[in-house]
Amino acid sequence: MEDNKLSTSSNVPEDCMSCRLIGGVCFILCSAYVFTKGFRKPRSKSLQITSFIFGSSLGYTGIARLGGFFPFNDKEPKETNKIQ
Repeated sequence: MEDNKLSTSSNVPEDCMSCRLIGGVCFILCSAYVFTKGFRKPRSKSLQITSFIFGSSLGYTGIARLGGFFPFNDKEPKETNKIQ
């Protein structure tokens, strides 16, 4: 396990491509499952809305995991309005 690269900001190992691929695809597939279950036989409008919101968040998380966007990379977004 010593061959893992360590990120400079912490002692957490960097993600390998296969880890990002498996994690991202799993989130996207879970998103598709939630969408199909929520819209196939909708019992109520609130169930449709809830499944849309939850499925969208799973889908975004999968895309962010695949692309290495903010929650899954070391770079934090810049704060523009910092109160001192």
